[in-house]
Amino acid sequence: RQTDRQTYTHKHTHCGANTPTMSTAYRRVQRLSNHFLVGDSQNSSEDFCGQSSCSSTSAGIPNGEMLKGIRIIELCTVIAAPTACAQLADLGADVIKVESPKAPDMSRAWGHNDDPKRTADPEMQRALKERRGGGGSSYIQINRGKRSVLVDFQKPEGVAIVKQLMETADVFVTNIRLQGLKKVGLDFETVHKEFPRLIYAHFTAFGRDGPKVNDPGYDYGAFWANTGIGDIVRTSDESSTVRVPAGFGDNASATQLAGWIGMALYHREVTGEGQLVDATLFRAGLNSMTQLIMQYLGGNPFGNSKGARHVRSTS
Repeated sequence: RQTDRQTYTHKHTHCGANTPTMSTAYRRVQRLSNHFLVGDSQNSSEDFCGQSSCSSTSAGIPNGEMLKGIRIIELCTVIAAPTACAQLADLGADVIKVESPKAPDMSRAWGHNDDPKRTADPEMQRALKERRGGGGSSYIQINRGKRSVLVDFQKPEGVAIVKQLMETADVFVTNIRLQGLKKVGLDFETVHKEFPRLIYAHFTAFGRDGPKVNDPGYDYGAFWANTGIGDIVRTSDESSTVRVPAGFGDNASATQLAGWIGMALYHREVTGEGQLVDATLFRAGLNSMTQLIMQYLGGNPFGNSKGARHVRSTS
């Protein structure tokens, strides 16, 4: 799918601040080497690399052409949902990351003490640190292979730009909480009426209904604590809470989200219909606990596998 992606050399404002046009949005869209980074907000002509010379992140990756021609609009922050989109970019999808100029992806705040010489892309590391909004090696990893656009989607003009991007997209992915999406008119029900073929993937901590529907959550709480994983991996009932590796639940959940998006794309290929993809940290954690839960439902003590002994089937 080809679109008009012009290169502009004059100064401009953030998308959604003044002019809600498609050309304004694409001023901020840049293909940047094999990684992702948001361009300088005042001088878009100082691209990190020229658009025509930038290569696809899927080059050399097995199955890297699998999603060629699929466009994904990502309105996500932190680890899980952005990682799912990065995995889809690895498979050839064109991912456009949308960030708010008022509240960009919080993962930009990580890794400022990284040693550029020890990172995969020292030049990118230095550029992020010095003039491109911040972000270390983790940010580069989570957002590899994406293009970017700054949009103030809390304003009507910004919402209009996001919907203009949706017109050429196959998938929209977000991890904004439901109440926030409804407030600006980017919830599934509203978007689906306008774009019935669009796959709408909503990633949350606990799901789109129930008592925790609008609760925030990270993997430590939603994936580890609420599912029982954090308890079951202790060596005994007397041992202290285990050390939880950063992003462990996020990455497991990301793979599940990416897989479900792929299934939804196949469903659309067959039926012509878009649909909601509802994925959560909590459900991904429960899925990881399946064997223990089924043992318990079979009449066995819950958590009898604590210690060095591996969990064995009792059936």
